[in-house]
Amino acid sequence: AQKFCRQGRSNIVQHIKDSIHAEFEGLIKPKRENRQVTRDEERRFKNSKITRECYSKLNSPVDVDDDPNYTYLNFILDRAFPDPKTEKNSIAFGMAVAFNYLDPTKGIIMVPSEVIEKMNYFLEKMNVPDRESCE
Repeated sequence: AQKFCRQGRSNIVQHIKDSIHAEFEGLIKPKRENRQVTRDEERRFKNSKITRECYSKLNSPVDVDDDPNYTYLNFILDRAFPDPKTEKNSIAFGMAVAFNYLDPTKGIIMVPSEVIEKMNYFLEKMNVPDRESCE
């Protein structure tokens, strides 16, 4: 069951990253092949001007005239989770992944406790009573 859960999280991470790169076309992926990202690749990606710009846009409206509350993060999540019945835990996890991936102060490899902390923050904002734990 734990392997299945890990695979599900891995799929969500990939969907979020693909959605980010589809929305921010100028953002170059830190790796090209199916391998671990090197420290230099990570540093170049995190320190690039485009990554910082994309990170700062996450909470900005896509189109202020159309809907000032519909942000780039909403757009990325809608692209990653097209099913309106997607569980809020998955959405909160996706939000945490998006912020972590583009945050220049965080590494590309996500620290589980930081992700869960961020997830719980988003779940609280969505009024979800059950929270995640680090177990």
